Amino acid sequence: MGLILDTYDDRYYFVVTTENILEPLGLLVLGDSRFSLMPQTREMTARIVGMDGEYDFGCEFEMRVLELHCATQDGLSVQQKFQLQRTLARWLNPKNGFKYLVFMDNPDYLYEVKYSGITDVTEHPTWFEVTLPFKAKPFIVSAVEYTKPQGTFTYNGTVEAPVSVVITGPATNPTLTWNGETISLTVDIPDGGTYTIDSTVGRAFLNGADVTNSYPETYYFPQAALGENTFSVSAGTAVAVYRERYL
Repeated sequence: MGLILDTYDDRYYFVVTTENILEPLGLLVLGDSRFSLMPQTREMTARIVGMDGEYDFGCEFEMRVLELHCATQDGLSVQQKFQLQRTLARWLNPKNGFKYLVFMDNPDYLYEVKYSGITDVTEHPTWFEVTLPFKAKPFIVSAVEYTKPQGTFTYNGTVEAPVSVVITGPATNPTLTWNGETISLTVDIPDGGTYTIDSTVGRAFLNGADVTNSYPETYYFPQAALGENTFSVSAGTAVAVYRERYL
């Protein structure tokens, strides 16, 4: 594989090179591809009979719209076109879950996308065009995964982000203080063992085993807030792992 795919494993990434080539299939991404500047929103409102207007309870972000209009190289045989279409179908299989889409002219930011919709193919004698519809998670994420030791760190995203807090033992029933809130944990972490609070999935793990019942139900899972964040544990050592998120 070339440099791009040595860096970005195609099991987890879709890559658009600086020459607008969608790897690893070598499709040219055309200029009429469609991107949404902002994710769609779902408004939460209520109307009260006999009262003017409506009550606004805020909104939630929906998925982004993203379509890549692509073309193959010219000079393909009928069999080559068929094989490329089958490879494309396997590569896009939505049952493989979300992958990162990275544009190499702006590689610091990633879209989390999954194929969704209908693939339109326009056949030509020795090449074909195809429109690839993706649904993308609402937030763009940083290519860098940050790991911060306990203490204070600065979060530079534009919206808060889920965090994985990894506590290394020994520690028995430690407390985690996150941005001023103290969370009491019911867990015995052996020397060298790890207890992970994964806010992305809302679960807790001890050496990889699910022990979510050790995390108090009355507490939220930690999030990286905009600006400065401070955290510490009463026993053992801790790090926070996260990717920054942007609108």
